[in-house]
Amino acid sequence: MISKTLQVSLLLMAAVSVTSCARKPLVAPTKVAAGMPTNQQQCRNELSALQTLDKSSYDLYLSQFNKINKSYEVYIKNKPIISKDASDVMAAEIANKLKVVCSRVNDAVFQNMEKRRQEIIDI
Repeated sequence: MISKTLQVSLLLMAAVSVTSCARKPLVAPTKVAAGMPTNQQQCRNELSALQTLDKSSYDLYLSQFNKINKSYEVYIKNKPIISKDASDVMAAEIANKLKVVCSRVNDAVFQNMEKRRQEIIDI
């Protein structure tokens, strides 16, 4: 069985994928944001910040989340017919990869802020 945290995380990333086409600042739907673990909300906020801070990083990480979402869709579609072991492995891999990409997003925001801090110091 897929954990609630993973379901919320994947729903979050699906929302990011859908809303990115509009090229507006990303705003989490209330339903998703209300039940979202703090770290996942932080990831979503930082990805949204990258949209204006560092567009190329935003595009890169959005692409990675989209790949995870595509795999998740295949997983959910086939979950009823695959073994529990295969299902558990896939769910764990998806959760792990979400954490990895969120760490990358966090680092990109931090590096961007550090660069801006250095520009201020150099004044």
